[in-house]
Amino acid sequence: MKNLLIFLHGKGADQNDKQEFVTELANVYGADILSINAPLAHKQGFKWFNKIDGIVPQSEFSHSLNYVSEIVSKASKDYEKIIFVGHSQGGIIAISAALEFGADVAISLCGDVPQGVLIPQNNYKTKIFWVEGGKDEFLSSERKETYKFFEKNAYQLNYILSDQSSHNGLDLITIPELM
Repeated sequence: MKNLLIFLHGKGADQNDKQEFVTELANVYGADILSINAPLAHKQGFKWFNKIDGIVPQSEFSHSLNYVSEIVSKASKDYEKIIFVGHSQGGIIAISAALEFGADVAISLCGDVPQGVLIPQNNYKTKIFWVEGGKDEFLSSERKETYKFFEKNAYQLNYILSDQSSHNGLDLITIPELM
């Protein structure tokens, strides 16, 4: 049986974003690719949620999780392992969906845990890979450190600092060995 890699793009992008990187990941993990557009329109593409005064409304976050879960439930039946990968805003959706879905692996690329987001706490078997760009010009130091939530709450967290990567420079990220 094959694996399935689900890619969730960042704010302002679409399902075709980062295709070269996503294809390389899928090849490394022997996976088919399912890229999903976020459910909310953005001026240049799509987004997973809004922030109001820096806080994500839980209703929007839940809506995006349910949206991803419905698509993945239909597509994942014939796969041995499920790998969620999200870039930036898609990173926290990927981790949350993986935890809720009971997936094997979740990878956040240059993401953070925004205020107001409730992380599913019913699945601790999912391996989480938190990849931070050492030259990420977009996220503040405080936002970069939000991965510590997973350390404090006993999730299977693997923190990876990719020294030369910028927020959008995923071509410089070393692909983690997951399986």
